[in-house]
Amino acid sequence: MDSKQLHRYTSAMPAGRPQATTEQVEQQRARLILAAARTFQRMGYANAAVADVIAEAGMSRRSFYEHFSSKEDALIAVVEYGAKLLVAETTRRVQGIQDPVRRLEIFLDSALEIASSQDAPMIGYQVMAAGEVPRERRRQMLERVCDVIEAQVALAHRQGAFSRPPDRTIIRLFIGGLDALLLSYHAEGRARDIRQVAPVVKELLFRAFR
Repeated sequence: MDSKQLHRYTSAMPAGRPQATTEQVEQQRARLILAAARTFQRMGYANAAVADVIAEAGMSRRSFYEHFSSKEDALIAVVEYGAKLLVAETTRRVQGIQDPVRRLEIFLDSALEIASSQDAPMIGYQVMAAGEVPRERRRQMLERVCDVIEAQVALAHRQGAFSRPPDRTIIRLFIGGLDALLLSYHAEGRARDIRQVAPVVKELLFRAFR
């Protein structure tokens, strides 16, 4: 997914303040979320202020508080946005595909493609510096990713494509390691190189269950 796709909901709002349509509200929210992600990545969550997010988005304080109650609330939105983006993109790509192994490949390819964007909301390290609520939301997000993988591994096992049934511990180790890898690539300014690890990532997962 390129930067244009990632920003498809972030076009500028019309002049003035007429009654906003649902699409315009979503555009404005997404624009603020991406601005918050960039700000937290650049400055660190603890050092960033709402004013910094507003300046990054080029929007007003009023607009910010129409969508979020606080800086922490914006951080939670960033975490959830990344998960929703992955689900939406994967759902689009797997339509009509029944093979669970192929579905796993598409899921991993989608995750790596989204993460490879410089604008991807990869702020795991910043969440650790925030409160309990953002940390718990991120933990839940990673557990949902584990759920997706576990379901497809179970189906592949039933169909005979994998010899081993799903093991939640192995899947958690895999997702935890992948998450750390993606965060390190972003921290090192190597986001564009992420897609190059796709063959290794898939091989690690498939080898665990074949």
